[in-house]
Amino acid sequence: MENLKNYVLSKKNHNLNLVYHSCSVFGIAKVKYISCLL
Repeated sequence: MENLKNYVLSKKNHNLNLVYHSCSVFGIAKVKYISCLL
């Protein structure tokens, strides 16, 4: 039971990391795109 809880928590953290990573990559791309336009 404890293992299952840890598994779910680590999976949640993994998903959050993926979301954060894609957001930061998208943010960097947006900044680069805007600076190209200027």
